[in-house]
Amino acid sequence: MSAACPRERARGYARVRLFGGLLAMLALAGCEAFQREPVALFPEDLGPDALAYEQLAAYPPEQQANYVVFAQRCSKCHTPARPLNSQYASRQMWARYVTKMWRKTGSGISQQDAKRIIEFLVYDSGVRKLGRREEFEAHRRALFDEFKAKDPRAFDALYGTDADSAIRLR
Repeated sequence: MSAACPRERARGYARVRLFGGLLAMLALAGCEAFQREPVALFPEDLGPDALAYEQLAAYPPEQQANYVVFAQRCSKCHTPARPLNSQYASRQMWARYVTKMWRKTGSGISQQDAKRIIEFLVYDSGVRKLGRREEFEAHRRALFDEFKAKDPRAFDALYGTDADSAIRLR
């Protein structure tokens, strides 16, 4: 036997242990016991995290392309449900919010991406929120009620007794 044999054997054992560990992790990831519902930090997180296909298909092609940028970039840090279900509806509010996200280290949002995201959110807000204000505010109220039922302490910490102002569009 050569001197390299023990090293070769050790490398082989290390590969087997690594491969076995990866298989075990994959098996655990597939178990229902290890699959958890995402944590809702805000009521908006409980709402839909994507536009319905029919809704998006009705948008102009430019807004459909902007939606793809929005979904890719914004989902890096939080669920797209947060902005899709938020109370923000005006260009001013979206510009402030997206600029704040764009400036965060590691956001992956370029200045061009930020402009496209703002354009999408303003357009979408005009169609889904402002165009159907009563329906959208009722949707938000249902999200707030669900959030309060799931986590009353977090709800009180975030909104206290003034949830109504957080439900209304801005």
